[in-house]
Amino acid sequence: MRRPRAIACSLSALLWPIAAAAQTPAVARPLGQCPVADAALIPALTGAFEAGDAPRFRIVSASVVEAARRCPPVDPADRTALESIDLRSDTLVVVWPAWPASTSTGEAVLHTAVLRRGAGLYDRSLGGVGAGGGGRLFQIFLTASAGDRLTGVYVSERESGPLEARLPAFVAAIAAPLLAAVAAAQGTIAGVREAAEIPPAWLSVARVDLPFRRASVQMALQARVAPTAAVIAQRAETLRRRMVFVEAPHVACAAGLADALADAIREIPAVCAGDPRGCVEAAADSFATLYDRQETACRGATAADTTRNRQALQRVDAAFRGLTLGLEPAVLTASARLRNAPHERFSLGVATAYLVAARSRSPRATLSRGVIVADPPVRQASLVLVNGAFRTYDAARPAPGWSERLRWFAGAVVAPDIGAAAGLSLLVVRGLAINVGGAALAIRTPAPGETLGQPPVRPARPFSPATIRSALIGVSFNFK
Repeated sequence: MRRPRAIACSLSALLWPIAAAAQTPAVARPLGQCPVADAALIPALTGAFEAGDAPRFRIVSASVVEAARRCPPVDPADRTALESIDLRSDTLVVVWPAWPASTSTGEAVLHTAVLRRGAGLYDRSLGGVGAGGGGRLFQIFLTASAGDRLTGVYVSERESGPLEARLPAFVAAIAAPLLAAVAAAQGTIAGVREAAEIPPAWLSVARVDLPFRRASVQMALQARVAPTAAVIAQRAETLRRRMVFVEAPHVACAAGLADALADAIREIPAVCAGDPRGCVEAAADSFATLYDRQETACRGATAADTTRNRQALQRVDAAFRGLTLGLEPAVLTASARLRNAPHERFSLGVATAYLVAARSRSPRATLSRGVIVADPPVRQASLVLVNGAFRTYDAARPAPGWSERLRWFAGAVVAPDIGAAAGLSLLVVRGLAINVGGAALAIRTPAPGETLGQPPVRPARPFSPATIRSALIGVSFNFK
């Protein structure tokens, strides 16, 4: 009874390293951190991203890249890495919180964008960065508070390339007719530092060293983000209106306290945005003074009126104190499945073509009923091809660009005879192309001393090899 369990445990121990190697995590390592003087950077980035304005987003993101290059490094050895960030070869994952002004609570969301050469606004392709590649992956965190933090984990699951996946079918397509011909012939963060003056934005740069250049990457981000000064003011105004209109609509002293407390919170936005605990301490004395001042105004004509007014006053005071206590950093998360693959240059495919103006110095022949007879060449040919682009291209693009459309091809003719072909190919849509080129096919022709229309003189070897050359035009299809 123990043997099956022992075998299972042994297999688990053997397979665990394989499963662990299949998914490899990489954590963003902090490189640099710095304040950003441009107060409009985060709002402009958010506006362009949410509106889908790609040209505007590229302009704003260029400022983000320039600010990242100027950040002082945590380790002096990383200065070169920061100063050399270049979107022509590197990929940047930009992360920033956005506080929607349209919501009453001002709840934040965590936006992410991938920046690299040729990437679209909502692209999720990393472009093949990782071990052994020339490009690097950087994570940039933009936020309004010095106390905000971001943790980024990137789990890579290695994938095979398109050529590797299609090679077995490609080899099989060539091998079958070739063997037949031979047989016939032979029988995968920290936040930012504090500053003396609180800037409108902070920027933190980290590097992510992915283990594989071709992988499916699961990105998991978690940020602790303090509410901005604008959000704090918005929450205070929303609460003021609720107190005046709903909780104490007919109590003038309570309404006056709501106005005064909302103004008090708006007067200390920098403290509240940067340090929630400091916000509570700064608000405590101010709240107590304002409450005492309004309490004297709550005395009514009768004791009952005074009690009712003070109860409304206490509700307002408690609500604003609760708001102040609730200004803790929000925990925001974001996750995305990213595709990491280098640009392609080659692809495999099959083609059907028409042989134009086939020429040969020797006739194509076969043996029929013991007699050597002419066997005119068949015009339709089947080919197995390797397609090569003149420049690398991004195979993840929704529509192919000209670097992918115009290419050369070379391959084997598998029918009607074995041969070779080469030429130019124009990709019409991804997976379908028009091919123009030339081919050379190996044929059988009567051996010396043999004559068409006559029985073979040497029945064991009645034929000798010859070549047919021809232009060709056809269509090709990519392997799936």
